[in-house]
Amino acid sequence: MNVLFGNELTRRYKDSGVVSTSLHPGFVQTEFLRDVPDWLVPISQAVSSLFARSEFEGAKTQIMAATAPEYENVGGLYFDSCAPRQPNKLALDEGLAAAFWEKSEEAIQKELPVQAAEEGVAAEEEHVFEDAVEA
Repeated sequence: MNVLFGNELTRRYKDSGVVSTSLHPGFVQTEFLRDVPDWLVPISQAVSSLFARSEFEGAKTQIMAATAPEYENVGGLYFDSCAPRQPNKLALDEGLAAAFWEKSEEAIQKELPVQAAEEGVAAEEEHVFEDAVEA
């Protein structure tokens, strides 16, 4: 879903200078298993120590995708292990991406009235900007 959404974001806003890149950091040894039951801790630690990347190794793809000059202003890419990769073909389906975008907008509109949100955000942004200028 992230690839679909990211590609649609790029399609819709690239002319405004907004691009999106998707990536898979791999199996990274973090605290994501911290809430497993006590009996599962030794197993999860063993699996992590054998197969998981360190946090440093796991961050490399994100850092490369965000800073590599050759990918600046290029959207719609998918990275894995510090290289562009071909995602699942469903992730490249423009019709599916547009439908996902529309359904996402509908879900948000049900939870948050758009006009009120826009007015609230605009007023909040002005207030923050004024405070920063005065400081």
